[in-house]
Amino acid sequence: MFAKLAIMVFTLALLAGSAAAVDGEAKGELVVAGRTTPLTYAYAVPQRDGETLLILTDEPLSDKSIKDVFERIHQADDGKLHSVEMVLDSRKTPISVSIRHEAIKTHGGGFSSSDHFEPKASDPKTIAGRIYRTDSGEFFGVAYTFDATFTAPLWREPPPTLGGSAAAASPQARVAIAFFKAGRAGDVTGVKKCVVSSRARDFDGPEGKKLMEVFQFAPDPATARITRVDVEGDSAEVSFETVSKGSTETSTVRLKLEKGKWKVSP
Repeated sequence: MFAKLAIMVFTLALLAGSAAAVDGEAKGELVVAGRTTPLTYAYAVPQRDGETLLILTDEPLSDKSIKDVFERIHQADDGKLHSVEMVLDSRKTPISVSIRHEAIKTHGGGFSSSDHFEPKASDPKTIAGRIYRTDSGEFFGVAYTFDATFTAPLWREPPPTLGGSAAAASPQARVAIAFFKAGRAGDVTGVKKCVVSSRARDFDGPEGKKLMEVFQFAPDPATARITRVDVEGDSAEVSFETVSKGSTETSTVRLKLEKGKWKVSP
């Protein structure tokens, strides 16, 4: 519980709203534990250092699902999503593959010399090709393989609900800042005031003490910059950016509206 909650709160990721994304097309299949799933949709997500994340799925993805790996993991665990995710380096060489499927209980990825990407004619706004394995692979005892062609537009993060000074001054941002300030100060009472009532008890007892220790890795509101706030109904996400030693890290806090007040909802 502690590890899962810590990752959900402090995961370094860029998240977006849940509006519909522009779908690419895929044609092929994913086979896991003897079960075949057609792959129909394709997404190409630019990453840092010129890398590209390819996501081929059986169901269309929202913008939020494209950017939030935990959203995709939850969908896969619930049997609502089956996909192949391949990361290409700046030379378009595969460096990592992950399979999202309810039969695979672990959520990591890996790479094998059997994983391949064959590029096809593309343009600056599109990537196309074929991803496949030359033989069956295995994740913790579960056999899998995949083979599909695709064409996908390069995905771009949609504009935020609030940006710049408006984002920093928003009620959602104020709660997120108070949450991190209290956590970094070791103020358990202050942290509990900032979170939804159903999660306040997570910060009690020995497990709560461990969870409070994780705040040392959280953004420091004194140096981190709020880059965007995304609001959809009674849910919101506040993104922080921290620049240090030439690197940039982005952290996102999720919030829920509870009895008229915004609360952190890890």
